[in-house]
Amino acid sequence: MILLATYSILLSKYSGQEDVIVGTPIAGRTHADLEALLGMFVNTLAMRNYPASEKTFEEFLSEVKKNALQAYENQDYPFEELVEKLNIPRDRSRNPLFDTMFVLENLGAEAQEDNTSSIAPDYQQTIAKFDLLLGISVGKGQMSGAFQYCTRLFKKSMIDRLAKDYVQVLEDISQEPSKKLKDINLQPVSKSKSLAKSVEFVF
Repeated sequence: MILLATYSILLSKYSGQEDVIVGTPIAGRTHADLEALLGMFVNTLAMRNYPASEKTFEEFLSEVKKNALQAYENQDYPFEELVEKLNIPRDRSRNPLFDTMFVLENLGAEAQEDNTSSIAPDYQQTIAKFDLLLGISVGKGQMSGAFQYCTRLFKKSMIDRLAKDYVQVLEDISQEPSKKLKDINLQPVSKSKSLAKSVEFVF
């Protein structure tokens, strides 16, 4: 939730908007009998948060936590059915509810201790499914992240800076969680227009 809140703040800073929707996958194995079964149970959640400038990070994090828990309670509701009920005009070139994704992969203690196999997130794709995707994996005592982005919208230099700013915001709010969001300052970054690229970082 802290990582998602930080990502929402970063998107708000870059876009100048205080209404941010981020998509995130959910395992979809809500019943114990499903845990050992092979198959695709993943659903997509649209996480809508409001990183208003006057809120402190603690206040915003509390809202993100509340929204996330409510979303988890309704994770069995099919994403496609939600889109149909909202009656949103469809465009094959766009996602109907959000343009950016946040993916968190927790490898877990068992995977970390298993030296016979290697598990790592793979965001090296030739076509970007979203304008921007932040994938974070947790394991072996550290977190690592990768931004995947559409090169027609962003330059690599901007994504490099985005990655640095993400880590900077994490450090900032960890030292002063009561800081107001408006006081988390980032230097202005310019957008530019160009298949998918990936920028990786560790923190």
